[in-house]
Amino acid sequence: MMYSLQICTGFLNLLLGGGKKTGSDLFVLTSTDGKIHLISKTGRVEKSIEAHKGAVLAGRWSYDGSALVTGSSVYGIAWGPDSDQVLFTNGRQLVIKSLQPNAKPTMVWDTYGRVMYNSSAHDYPITSVAWTPNGELFPVGSFNTLRICDQAGWSHSLEKSNTGSLFKLAWSGDGTQEAGACGNGQVLIGHLIERRLEWKNYEATVVSSKQVDVRNVVNDVKDKLDFRDRIIKHFVLVDTAGVYVYSYDGRMVSSPRYAGMRADVLNYQTVALSNDTIAIRDKTYEKGWF
Repeated sequence: MMYSLQICTGFLNLLLGGGKKTGSDLFVLTSTDGKIHLISKTGRVEKSIEAHKGAVLAGRWSYDGSALVTGSSVYGIAWGPDSDQVLFTNGRQLVIKSLQPNAKPTMVWDTYGRVMYNSSAHDYPITSVAWTPNGELFPVGSFNTLRICDQAGWSHSLEKSNTGSLFKLAWSGDGTQEAGACGNGQVLIGHLIERRLEWKNYEATVVSSKQVDVRNVVNDVKDKLDFRDRIIKHFVLVDTAGVYVYSYDGRMVSSPRYAGMRADVLNYQTVALSNDTIAIRDKTYEKGWF
């Protein structure tokens, strides 16, 4: 179904934005004419609201799904953990605004009373930020610029691309991929590389989405491990005794088993792994997966 929008600037799903399920599953479309449109799951426009005089550049459902915040001339918005505060960008500043009318201004400090992080001014306005799911990294989007920083504020990567401003950034569930909505209409997809882990005299580095370089620091012997699928947060190890799922820091996550499982006939063609699911094709039951 097509809608007469000038340009759609955002898609906000109520069920994804909030953890509470409502009777009518709604999502919101924001547009450059300043309107927000509430759309039902059947595709019908439930309501159109003239919310702003300019283009709606940012919007976000609260975590409980009870409120929606949108902004014009505001490139980024985030709710507080209890949905009682809103964080939004204001030029080169970040503003924390409480929903309570008499609440005092809020500033972020550590336990010693020091400012946790304050970056230097960028060449262009910062249009988007997004924490990884584990909270270790965050990308900073600006005009033709994408920077990756850690939780202490140190910059680890700087990429320049002719994409215009990055208005929205989002991470995959395992924190190994990110996507960005670009001002020139493109969608930017990035893979997190140069992640390094060490064990005894071995050093493993992710150099691409499907390759890991392993180096023995004692004799400088190097090896390249190529994978069929994209490298995610976990990997599967199959031996004659069973199937084991490990994280890349060597911690065993799970050891799935089912009745009649024969690990000796399993291989890379019969076992697949995603961010939160493992699929095993049983040779004794060709019609189904476990």
